[in-house]
Amino acid sequence: MTELTPIYRHIAKDPWRFLYDTHVQNDTGWSEGTVAFYAHPNQQAGTIPIYRHTAKDPWRFLYDTHLQNNTGWSEGTVAFYAYATQQPGTIPIYRHTAKDPWRFLYDTQVQNNTGWSQGIVAFYAFPPGWMSSIDDRALLSQMSLPGTHETMSRYGANSECQKWTLSEQLTNGLRVFDIRLRYLKGANGEVNFSVHHSTDYQYAFFDSKFPYTSDCKYWVLDECLEFLKHNNRECIVLLIKQERDVQDRATFFDAFWKIIDNRAGYNNQPLDKLFYVPNTVPRLGDARGRIIFVFVDGDDGPSKQLSNPRWGLYWGNIDYEVNPNHVLPGQQPNLDIENHWQDLKEWKWDKVSAHLKKALATRASSNIWFSTFVSASRAPLVNHFPVDYANYLLPKVQSVLTANLAAPPAPWGSYFGTVMMDFPTKEIIGLLIAASFRYQYV
Repeated sequence: MTELTPIYRHIAKDPWRFLYDTHVQNDTGWSEGTVAFYAHPNQQAGTIPIYRHTAKDPWRFLYDTHLQNNTGWSEGTVAFYAYATQQPGTIPIYRHTAKDPWRFLYDTQVQNNTGWSQGIVAFYAFPPGWMSSIDDRALLSQMSLPGTHETMSRYGANSECQKWTLSEQLTNGLRVFDIRLRYLKGANGEVNFSVHHSTDYQYAFFDSKFPYTSDCKYWVLDECLEFLKHNNRECIVLLIKQERDVQDRATFFDAFWKIIDNRAGYNNQPLDKLFYVPNTVPRLGDARGRIIFVFVDGDDGPSKQLSNPRWGLYWGNIDYEVNPNHVLPGQQPNLDIENHWQDLKEWKWDKVSAHLKKALATRASSNIWFSTFVSASRAPLVNHFPVDYANYLLPKVQSVLTANLAAPPAPWGSYFGTVMMDFPTKEIIGLLIAASFRYQYV
């Protein structure tokens, strides 16, 4: 796959106007960007330049395939490269107009809001669901996947690890999620799982079809299934771990698979179209539209291990680290994981940096799944909270990714593995996605 980049849409109003570029942040008066679609930053075979024209009082932007445009609009400058005709993996990007003054909106929908015209095809680009344009042959272990550690942790003293909800994380391109479940029996005897970070309840449950408390705001399974219903060329990886009231393997799985079995027929799909069934690392073509469960353990002893799941993968105990050359009891082979979550900041960065560079040097023939947790906490011992680590580590991670993607790639492209973050940034997510686009899958 040739390189792609996110094209961000920025908004200003009074009147509503739209600006499209390759930067998350923009000038004062324009919103932070959200991904509108993906296009090429440089000309590739078959692509055409998409020119940006400007007009002011107020500032407005027009994108088309012509260097020159109408009176009142500037000569064009190349904004990005797209396609004049539909190519594999691309979709039409429609242009909508409004006037007094003339303004232009570009999106993936023929119809738009009141006050904007019906869309006409302006060009073809790749959809905001970024996995659509990745080769079906790609093993998930070969992709640079952005994810979140303690995905649902937004409540509780010392527990906050995220600012975005799960739905917002999905929209922003994250695809791997760390879900911590507490076994909880309802008044009717049916079991559901509340979501916790240690002792802190996160106002979330795993599923909406089984009992939950009245203060619940979010349902993990519902939000994932709903996202895939509308983005069926994406996939979602859920790391499932028990948190509090840890049950033996049989008790946990009896309740878990009952919840999953109850989803048969969702969106008129059988279970094997909603969830990934095999116990082997999937290729993307076999994972599209599906949730992939990855079961992990804590330090709770052999009887509590979630080994040999009916469906999905088993990673065992991934706390601290997993070294594929020295697999310890309770760990699984073919994993290389950095997860030292109680190191001091400088020590943690040394490990994160070394692990990212180790992944980068891994050749395409490797069957090792690298995962780096860019997350840690030393609260309250030295008052370094998850947000403090994120503020320290994420800029350094962004620098490593940026430097690599600016350099000529290795023959097999760029690979950073799965990167799990607290408080991820759109910039880092975009860089990891760019690395997935760059990799030469075999």
